[in-house]
Amino acid sequence: MVAFLAGELPVVRECTSDAWTAMVTRQTSAGKVIRRARVMDDPLTDYNRYMIYSGHRNVSVGEDIRYLGRERANAIDLPDHDFWVFDDVRMVELRFTGDGRLIGFDLITEPAVVARHADWIRRALAAATPSIDYVAEDPTRTWPPVRLRTLKGT
Repeated sequence: MVAFLAGELPVVRECTSDAWTAMVTRQTSAGKVIRRARVMDDPLTDYNRYMIYSGHRNVSVGEDIRYLGRERANAIDLPDHDFWVFDDVRMVELRFTGDGRLIGFDLITEPAVVARHADWIRRALAAATPSIDYVAEDPTRTWPPVRLRTLKGT
């Protein structure tokens, strides 16, 4: 991310060069669905832009990434923590530093908690915009940002 914030576009690793994208490739090739909804700030933070940039690799191997504005996420009462729901009985709640570095996670198997999070992710996915459409709606969401010209051409 340091190179990205310096204005460089780091080469995104080949899709099979890391464990995550290799796993996503295997799973989606086998017909399984891997999807996530990301809550975004308005205006986008540098970290939001980095997530969009780096997310293209995941989308290219079959992951369904969708974006949802923070205002909309609040309107549908989504929680303010990050989590993954794996199935009807397992999920993890992720813990991050203020600058977005993962510092840990908790595996949760309590049925009521898993069910509540599964409902939240269903609502988030229904309200969120697919990655390609999210960027197409506003070209300045790309990195580096596309600078839209005014009518005067500046």
